[in-house]
Amino acid sequence: MVKAAAAPARRRQRGLTLVEMMIALALMAMLALMVAQLGSSWTDNARLTRVQALFQQAYDSTKSAALQNHLARARGEGAASLCLAAGSFSVVLGDDCSAHPIWSFAHDAGAGVELADGSSCIALDSAGIAVPATDCSTDLRYSITTGSAHVENQSFH
Repeated sequence: MVKAAAAPARRRQRGLTLVEMMIALALMAMLALMVAQLGSSWTDNARLTRVQALFQQAYDSTKSAALQNHLARARGEGAASLCLAAGSFSVVLGDDCSAHPIWSFAHDAGAGVELADGSSCIALDSAGIAVPATDCSTDLRYSITTGSAHVENQSFH
């Protein structure tokens, strides 16, 4: 007598268990948080670099205007000034920041720019040297903060 062949054993198909799925989701959430934090740091550093470059450009424009000495100021008197206001830089002729600017730029609202001694401007004479003027600093050091990124005690070059 011939025996009938046994039916192949059925394999039970398995999917992911709830525990495995929860572990995978937790790992993905942790990775997403790390990437978001890294992306935020990159953004802050890019904003810092941009504001710092614009601040240097503002200083260079101030020095150029001072050397041109359109107001025919004597040496030791402010020929041009770099003025700081909330969220902006401006360059004015002379040493009065309320004068009409010849150059201005509104930087990122989240960026904080401060001169070393807390002054609101830097006045330069016809030789491009910082001179004392009302609310103006002769210290060319500054600090910039954007979110988590910052530079302190930098100086113009």
